[in-house]
Amino acid sequence: MPTYSVPPQEQAQDPILEAAKNFMQSPGYARQFMGNLEGAMAPPPAPMDTSGGYGGHTPSDGHDHSGGMSPEALAAWERLSGSFPGLNITSAYRDPAHNARVGGAKGSQHMHGNAYDVSTAGMSQESLGDLLAGAQDAGFTGIGVYDDSLHFDVGPPRAWGPSYGRESLPAWVAPYIRY
Repeated sequence: MPTYSVPPQEQAQDPILEAAKNFMQSPGYARQFMGNLEGAMAPPPAPMDTSGGYGGHTPSDGHDHSGGMSPEALAAWERLSGSFPGLNITSAYRDPAHNARVGGAKGSQHMHGNAYDVSTAGMSQESLGDLLAGAQDAGFTGIGVYDDSLHFDVGPPRAWGPSYGRESLPAWVAPYIRY
């Protein structure tokens, strides 16, 4: 995992300025941080309309149309967090407008309530490997590996790295991905 640092002659005395420099050196982290900030400031989702206007879905079809997580994602998360307590979720459900603002994929599993992003800042590669294996054991089938976060979803089996392609997965990840 790359480490971002500022040469000693340019180090700031102010920790906020230091954090800002690191923020500017990691576009993926900056995009994630800004998206999470916008999401935290967004109003809560509107109550679910139970009149049946779900574009072919109904309130009883197993999907949470209120802006929440799917039952499959919730179950996988419960299994994972039981084995890895204290994980910090940085993103979960995103409405389409929020997903677009944060640069999410057009068909993002976040918009279906099927995905979680978790912070991995400060974790060792060994711990990250254990978490990747645990996520797959818990039922997550989509794995995204970024500098300081991991993405887990219950969509089709696939894995990718910072460029959103499999070719950008760090080499150390290969033994932990089962597909």
